Amino acid sequence: MYFTTSICEEMSHMEENSDGKISFDKYFRYCEIQAYLTRLSRDYEAIVKVENYGLSYEKRNLTLIKISSGGSNKRPLIFLDAGIHAREWLAPAQALYIIEQLVENPSNKGLIKNIDWIVIPVANPDGYEYTHMRDRQWRKTRSAGKYCDGVDLNRNFDFHWSDADKDECSIFYAGAEPFSEPEARALRDVILKYAHRIKLYLSLHSAAQSLLYPWGFTTDPPGNIKELHDLALNVSQTIYHFNKTEYKVGSSAEISGSVTGSSRDWVYGVANIQLAYTIELIQNYLGRLAVAHSDLVTIENYGSSYEGRNLTLIKVSTGSTKNKPIVFVDAGIHAREWITPAQALYVVNQLVENSTNINLIDKVDWIVIPLINPDGYEYTYTKDRFWRKTRSKGLICDGVDLNRNFNFHWRGKGADRDECSDAYAGPRPFSESESIALSQVLLRHADRIKLYITFHAPLQSLLYPYGYTSQLPVNNEELLDLGLKVAKSIYAVNKNKYKVGTSVQLFAYTAGSSRDWAYGVAKINLSYTVELPPYPASEYEIPPEKILSVVAEMFEAIKTFHQYVQDKFYKWFSGPQYRQTMEEILATKDDVQEIEKLVSSDDKESDY
Repeated sequence: MYFTTSICEEMSHMEENSDGKISFDKYFRYCEIQAYLTRLSRDYEAIVKVENYGLSYEKRNLTLIKISSGGSNKRPLIFLDAGIHAREWLAPAQALYIIEQLVENPSNKGLIKNIDWIVIPVANPDGYEYTHMRDRQWRKTRSAGKYCDGVDLNRNFDFHWSDADKDECSIFYAGAEPFSEPEARALRDVILKYAHRIKLYLSLHSAAQSLLYPWGFTTDPPGNIKELHDLALNVSQTIYHFNKTEYKVGSSAEISGSVTGSSRDWVYGVANIQLAYTIELIQNYLGRLAVAHSDLVTIENYGSSYEGRNLTLIKVSTGSTKNKPIVFVDAGIHAREWITPAQALYVVNQLVENSTNINLIDKVDWIVIPLINPDGYEYTYTKDRFWRKTRSKGLICDGVDLNRNFNFHWRGKGADRDECSDAYAGPRPFSESESIALSQVLLRHADRIKLYITFHAPLQSLLYPYGYTSQLPVNNEELLDLGLKVAKSIYAVNKNKYKVGTSVQLFAYTAGSSRDWAYGVAKINLSYTVELPPYPASEYEIPPEKILSVVAEMFEAIKTFHQYVQDKFYKWFSGPQYRQTMEEILATKDDVQEIEKLVSSDDKESDY
């Protein structure tokens, strides 16, 4: 079924938005966005005009909003579009926020006094609706193809189009010919109509957290490189001063890799608009938390991935004292295990936004890394759903299994020397920037971390050291007893049984894991791998409607872990035994120097 202009009538259950009002606590459907624009044109007719500038493939209206305080038609114009890529829901939301601030916030009237604005909130409405109805990760248009449907609009513009992807089934498919898509032709025509007045073009995307200027097809600099770069730096500094969020600045080719046939390059190269940018927004749930709950939340970038993405952690603390035990949680070390970042984010959400859980942060601090392996994770969305490793380059095959790359019995049993294996341990311990960064942040807080939890899937188990040997750890009884308590708390929710034991006892050898390293080197004596459950249809793809039940169930386990840490360590941190033991724990900091040596070393083998 194709939705057309009658979609709002068919979606009558959305009564709260029938009056065209909007908020920013949810993502809106296309008809709701249309209704909002219509209301603005009615309530603010002196400054707002709404126009349909074309039709999509599925015959939806393509709509823009003009915002002007009047005056001459010769005033400079800022042109902004969003939603070229269907799944990037944050971009239309950002466009709507800009519209709201320009039109409905009188304190911003200076922004429209001498400059006019044209904003297109959703340039690809067919794809946008498809992500709401059928496939959340759909990126392209919905035009019919011979083998696969859809075209990447941001590869369909006639500027170095011939170098773009010709595979119909690729998410980057450039189309049968330039401007094959009605959405691209309509956007082209409206830009050319106003090109003599447009002085700044902004195309909103997500989620690479960057300000990108031409070119995408080459690393050669554009003619006004200094102006483009200086303005982008100024903007990035403004963002940073607001909430400490860092945006990268540079050309697309330098920062994101080759992109041909993009709207931005066409605008600069053909329409001759000299200030043309792609703004890659951050998927800013964590950023929003840091602003809304600044008394509890701190966001830090603790390193960079192989492909240059920020590695981000969130600290949750009431700040009442620095002498509190820390629970350290990470997820997403294996790219294809999508449920694990969702689990980590649910933990953050419950700690920060659920006031009934205030007791969980009163006497214990938390550090959570929702996604350790962002390069691999992104690759599972764009190329290979079942990719597991990092994206570092190899001689024959790319990527390293991060959970075999830690320098504790590296390349022992369960770790592979074969570059093409999913369990490849890397050419040397800590060969990966992601494992180095994680180890360093763990060592930096090792004196206070009393529990380390790393989320994986899909073995439905609670695993403690060791993975390299069948030998039991010295505090096996404690680890087993706590694991059993946690398993019991999970079972009490909905009768799901979790196995408890060492990796070797229950499954297989896994030498070089983050958990064994945390236990054996960082001396975190409570270290667990928490394997979330599989789903019968696909081990790694839990249906969206099932995710909440999985992560909510596991949060009961988190509560049990927390209670144990609080009961055992909170008072200890204020007593004499804490001061007495500090020197022993801090001795592990010497491993930072060892790691730095490994990073700079050219050795390809290890004695392990």
